[in-house]
Amino acid sequence: MLEEHTLGFLLVGVLRALLGKRSCALLFRPGEVVRSSAPKHVLKRILLRAIRGLPLITIITIMPFELDPAFSAIADDWIHDPQLWDLAPSSDDAATGLADDIRAASGGRPVMVALGAQSRDKGFDFLSDVWDRHPAARERWLFVAAGKISGASREKARRFAEQGGVLIDRFVSDAELKDLYNEASMVWGCYAPEYDQASGIFGRAVQLGKPVMVRDGAYVQRLAQILDHPTLAAPWDDTEAVARLLSTPPPAVEAPSAKVRAMRRRSAEVLSRALGVPMAESTL
Repeated sequence: MLEEHTLGFLLVGVLRALLGKRSCALLFRPGEVVRSSAPKHVLKRILLRAIRGLPLITIITIMPFELDPAFSAIADDWIHDPQLWDLAPSSDDAATGLADDIRAASGGRPVMVALGAQSRDKGFDFLSDVWDRHPAARERWLFVAAGKISGASREKARRFAEQGGVLIDRFVSDAELKDLYNEASMVWGCYAPEYDQASGIFGRAVQLGKPVMVRDGAYVQRLAQILDHPTLAAPWDDTEAVARLLSTPPPAVEAPSAKVRAMRRRSAEVLSRALGVPMAESTL
């Protein structure tokens, strides 16, 4: 990702271009580059605009330009976030037992699952407040938070667990993650405004055909609209709005296989052009 080594990539890219060699970098958080007034983001914007268009250097965002046309001023092209199309076909891997635990705890209620590191930015405090303040939501739903809790959110986590939320405060294995997605009726993706970027949790939910709760106005909400993927959208930190949305059954999701194949194909074709490397048909 370009965010990891911006200046290093630009330097290496220019040197390689002088040798007639191609270079390509993926831009993970283009929104902050085109919208932020922070000095580091202004500098990055200037550098990317300066280097954009050099024939052997390609900057690619992992979010469509349709989300924000300003992306096209700092990048040459875009692909779909790989976590929207990277999963291998499903297999018959043995369940971890976590699925049984969640089904037992749910008692037939639909399940909202928050995955990955749990913090305020990832919406855990917001999720916990919904659980805390709305007994009707607790009667209708089971909330599950699976991932390491940040230090600042531990008090919220304690109350969440005391009131019957399922808290898995540790690293979650790939096999357990699969179980959690399988059991989810909806995936929590309602993140803070300052965390407005591509989301692997959202991407996997799209691949696996799970609706997502998102923040109203977030990039992922607009991306879901482009992809025609069902979501429920709530204003940030508005627990009443989330409780109202959860008073009805979660939206249905159609099988996403054709959509995923189309995203994979487009992304592979863009990367193929950028690198000058033909892609085998079998990879598409």
